[in-house]
This record gives sequence, structure tokens and C-alpha cells, in this order.
Amino acid sequence: MSTHAAFVQVPTGWTTSSFGESDGNKWVLMTELGEHVQSCQKAKGKVFQFRCLAHSLHAFFAGRFVTSVVLLGLASCAMGLLSKLF
Repeated sequence: MSTHAAFVQVPTGWTTSSFGESDGNKWVLMTELGEHVQSCQKAKGKVFQFRCLAHSLHAFFAGRFVTSVVLLGLASCAMGLLSKLF
């Protein structure tokens, strides 16, 4: 049984290790990291805030699904009754 860990080479994308080789192209990796960070910072706009809000609402209502359905049903019935009265 071998005690050496197997390394998986990723064909493309960001890597965080030189896998025992020279890290002579560190500046290329740092440039790619900088570009990635900039694209992440650009994503933090209105769409990012909307996605955070949607995620928060989903997390809130998913945990209270039955209660949410009952409340929506009650609100629908109340709206129906109010529309008949007025």
C-alpha cells in the first residue's frame, strides 16, 4: 500500500500549487487572481444585492413552507371577502 498522496492535475483554471515544479510563472497566476478579484468586485452591484435578498427570502420561507401556504391562503380569503364587501 502506497503512503503517497495522488495529485490531480487540473487541465485549466486556477491552481494553488506548483505540484513540486518551479513556480516561475507566479506573476501570471497573480495577474489571473487579480482579474478574478476584479470580476468578483464588479459582480457586487444591484444584481448581487437582489440575489442576496432572494436567497434570504428563500431561506426564510423554505423553513416555514406550511405556515407560508396557510398565511397566503388566509390572505387570499381575506382579499376575497373584502372585495365582496366593497
